[in-house]
Amino acid sequence: MPFYIIANWKMNEGKPSAEGYIRMLNSRLKDMPRSRTIIICPPFTHLSRVSRLIRNTRIKLGAQDVSSEHKGAFTGDVPASFVSAEGALFVIVGHSERRRFHGETESIVRMKLIEVLSHKMTPILCIGETKSERSRGLTKKVLKKQLSGTLRGVKLSKKRIIIAYEPVWAISTSKNARHLTSEEISEMLKEVRSLALSHISGKPSELSVIYGGSVDYALSKKMRNARDVNGFLVGGASLDPKKFISIAGA
Repeated sequence: MPFYIIANWKMNEGKPSAEGYIRMLNSRLKDMPRSRTIIICPPFTHLSRVSRLIRNTRIKLGAQDVSSEHKGAFTGDVPASFVSAEGALFVIVGHSERRRFHGETESIVRMKLIEVLSHKMTPILCIGETKSERSRGLTKKVLKKQLSGTLRGVKLSKKRIIIAYEPVWAISTSKNARHLTSEEISEMLKEVRSLALSHISGKPSELSVIYGGSVDYALSKKMRNARDVNGFLVGGASLDPKKFISIAGA
């Protein structure tokens, strides 16, 4: 099974320029196992350029979002067909920042998931609880609601979806090392896998579940051989190619 290392640049560009970033990353891939699948998710405006830069490399292209609609009068939206045409093979859907700042409901995320699948791309479905929900003991209930609301009735195979558990309270902070131990992360991903498989039939080992939430080198090294971890979704640290390479090579 692939081990995914995903760079989410959010509304930024990699440092240095995308050209320098990709060149540095590609030069180090020869030292990494073939099982490592490296995915770069730049802003929409960078998709075409990054697609050209990674041609003939092991690096894959992903998008940070797509519209829930396939065409029409939706000013500012970008449909899955456009993203696919730029060469994207993966798409992040349901990120907590989209849910929080753009009011995306489970229904909207589900529609986006279907759009991504219909264009033969792999969705990276993000789920996770807030600090308040966690403190009230609602983590499992929240994750179950997010997964059931998104996956129910969707036809997909285990190999065509990646589920990213990102506790909202750990994103863009350094709290993950203090609040979730490697054992706790493994247990959470095991729980996510179990909840997801109530909607996707098959063996647990065939479903990719990854972790996000201020991922750094120390955490990636600690978690690299954990049984239930199939990779990492990297935010802030992915902007620096040296940091991202250290995480990918851990």
